[in-house]
Amino acid sequence: MKKVILRELSHPFEGEMLKDMLKGIDVKSWVADENGPQNMETYLGIKKEKTYIFVNEEDFEAADSFLSAQIKEDIPLEGVLPPVRFPYWIIIGFTMMILIGFLAQEIWS
Repeated sequence: MKKVILRELSHPFEGEMLKDMLKGIDVKSWVADENGPQNMETYLGIKKEKTYIFVNEEDFEAADSFLSAQIKEDIPLEGVLPPVRFPYWIIIGFTMMILIGFLAQEIWS
């Protein structure tokens, strides 16, 4: 079985997400050097230029059309939560409480 490049990726973790998606349609895929040095970026700050995801040649059409449909139709992924914005008012409120505490300590001392 010949392996072909399905997508060029910006990060190996992106490849892991695509692998999980493709596993849902019974397509086996591989991320280039998935246990190799490109994961060192996380630990050492070393940036590898490109990462690839591969599939078997006979699965290429199914995988490509599936991923293209996900992108074009913006189909929500199961189990993936939308990004949550951190409520910055919590930080502001906490900072104000600390500031008031210091001011009160200065006044009452």
